[in-house]
Amino acid sequence: MKGLFGILWSFLGFSGCVIDSAVGSIPWKEITVFIGLRLLHSSGGLSALRSFMWMPLEDLSYQKVSTTAFNHIMSLSCDFHDSKVSGAVWETIVRAQQVKDAVNHICFILIPTIVDLALAVSILYYLFDAYMALITATVTVMFLWTSGKIIDRQKNKQRDWIDKRMKEFSILCESTANWKTVAYFNRVPYEELRYRSSVKDHLKSRVGFRLWSGIENSIQSLVLLSGLMAACFIAAYGVATGSKPIGSFVMMLSYWAQLSNPLQSLANGFAGIVRDMVDAEELLVLLQQKPTVSDIPGAKPLVFDDGNIEFDGVRFSYDGKREVLKNVTFRAPAGKITAIVGKTGGGKSTILKLLCRFYDPVAGAINIDGQNTSKVALSSLREVLGVVPQDPVLFHDSIMANIRYASLGAADEEIVEACKAVALHEKIMSFPHGYDTVVGERGMKLSGGELQRVAIARAMIKNPKIVLLDEATSSVDSETEAHVQRSLKMLCAGRTTIVIAQRR
Repeated sequence: MKGLFGILWSFLGFSGCVIDSAVGSIPWKEITVFIGLRLLHSSGGLSALRSFMWMPLEDLSYQKVSTTAFNHIMSLSCDFHDSKVSGAVWETIVRAQQVKDAVNHICFILIPTIVDLALAVSILYYLFDAYMALITATVTVMFLWTSGKIIDRQKNKQRDWIDKRMKEFSILCESTANWKTVAYFNRVPYEELRYRSSVKDHLKSRVGFRLWSGIENSIQSLVLLSGLMAACFIAAYGVATGSKPIGSFVMMLSYWAQLSNPLQSLANGFAGIVRDMVDAEELLVLLQQKPTVSDIPGAKPLVFDDGNIEFDGVRFSYDGKREVLKNVTFRAPAGKITAIVGKTGGGKSTILKLLCRFYDPVAGAINIDGQNTSKVALSSLREVLGVVPQDPVLFHDSIMANIRYASLGAADEEIVEACKAVALHEKIMSFPHGYDTVVGERGMKLSGGELQRVAIARAMIKNPKIVLLDEATSSVDSETEAHVQRSLKMLCAGRTTIVIAQRR
């Protein structure tokens, strides 16, 4: 659409021709062509066609950025997810999705506008003289140079704005997600003050960013005005000396008015690309992170036999300084239950994390049926494991969907039987929507005991070859524990099982 400016400019010359010739006949041909070009240039012409053509490209770029970011985050290891600020990660992805606008700026603003400017210089040189073309070229260079300098300064302001905005978003996510903790300690006023302060900081940094935008517009207007004054002087001098007709002055004014639009579009296009790239910086940093736990080249699937588990001289540290596990060696026989009992913070849960390969040991080896878990395909290892964590977390979905998550092809009847086995069926049926009851974010609508029984039912649905229980009955009462223990015996029967407990 921008390229149409150049064609319009050449037809604007017809105004000068009419003034010069002052003939009585009406130039219907020129008027018709001019109106046709204006219609194409209108919002219902090429602009509408451009929007229609841009939609598939916009959707594709959005899809690629979103899925690439999501897939990469999900591929990162447990150390990243243990330390990440979820709100900041979400904000990073949302902002990076705007990178699609950079493609729009390049395809539909920068390239056509550059063609327009080159055509403008050529036309002015042809219709006037080299001085007019030189003024146009000089104004273009000065306009873009000053815009580039200001845009470079704007980048730092934009980064500060982004940092403040991410802090605001993180506080919003943390405070709302941890509402119960806030309420327990009566800190609602404190969180309100903290969030209000972050909003003020965000808005203050945005003012600084927009201030430079105002400075940019002022300088750009000054450059264009200076160029217009020089062009008017040359055109007026030509008319005064008789070397140019009076119509050329009118034509020059028309051309100059059209020249300022593509220049402004070009500057805005560059600024838009820079803003989009700054928005995407955090995502680029995120995409450069590599998982610390991944498959080695040529990793083969785990070949499961009996399920013998061996820890051989395993050492592990989360921070590289304090060792959580020191030379741990033990064997969990196939088909038997092995209990690991100890005090809190002794590294019991860390053993399960290493078995699931959330982390790799610093030294030593973990073997299943004689195969080093760090050398087999990660997905094949986790496929044979069934875990009941100490603090189960559910999706904001129905009870049925959360239990089926362990085996997506499980029938409703299988899920009901699993819930009966953990003494949860009657409780679920007492809910107004039964198994279709939505459990809330992280399963907040269920009690601690109900959460653990859902986790056990989910493990039963998976039908794993190895069972890992991390204090699976710590949040249930004595009567319920008796039911759960019976269901756990069913789950663990004939399977290699490791039980984490603080009591014997």
